[in-house]
Amino acid sequence: MPGLDKQYAIVYYMVMIKTMRWQTRDGKHDLRIEVELITEERINNDGHIVTVPCCEIRETASVDGIDQGWLEMLDQPINGAVARWGKIGLTAERLAEYKSLRAEVEATPEWQAHLVAVERGLAARREYDAHVASMRQAMDV
Repeated sequence: MPGLDKQYAIVYYMVMIKTMRWQTRDGKHDLRIEVELITEERINNDGHIVTVPCCEIRETASVDGIDQGWLEMLDQPINGAVARWGKIGLTAERLAEYKSLRAEVEATPEWQAHLVAVERGLAARREYDAHVASMRQAMDV
């Protein structure tokens, strides 16, 4: 499913998109949180369109279609909200719903394969660092 990031003019392909929607108590504003799993991006590389594999989770929140920044946990509840996403206050129930959407996206085979690849890369880096440390120690004798 292609999407378009208008800020950077990048076309990206989503494997999964999960959305939660609701309205404010007075019914005047439409609130929306989306969690997307993106596996490919088509970028403009000096005039050449290139498809780049990636695996990332993008989360967006909007009020009436206007983006709202990032998720922030509150130290103390304010008017029933335990977290805030820009101007959107999340109650404990809405936060739990968001966390379940995020968990669904993280449970996909693509994301799990990505985590395995990252761990493999970290293990190789640890092995390399250990080798460098042992060589430094051998050379310092």
